Amino acid sequence: MRRTRATYHYTVRSVKKHEQEIINERIATAILSHKDRDFWSEVKRMIRSYKRCQSNVVDQQSTPYSIADYFAHKYEDLYSCVSYSVDDIKKISDDAY
Repeated sequence: MRRTRATYHYTVRSVKKHEQEIINERIATAILSHKDRDFWSEVKRMIRSYKRCQSNVVDQQSTPYSIADYFAHKYEDLYSCVSYSVDDIKKISDDAY
C-alpha cells in the first residue's frame, strides 16, 4: 500500500513538472499522425485551455494603486514623446465626426 501510494504521488509530481512537454508532444503526434487536422485549430485549443491569472507585481509595483500609477506614467511618456499641433489634432477629430 505504501509503495503504491508513493508511486502515485511520484507520478503526479512528474506529470505536473513535465506538463507542457507532454502537451506539446501530444499535439505534435496528433498533427503528424492525422494530416487532415488543422494546425491552427489545435493551437487555438491550446491557448483556450491555459489558465489565465492576474499578476500581483508589475516592475516592482505590488499595490493596485502603484501599478495603475506606473502605467499612467508609462502611457503619459509614450503619448507625449511625439510633438503635435493642437490645431492638427482638432482637425483630425473634426474630420472623424
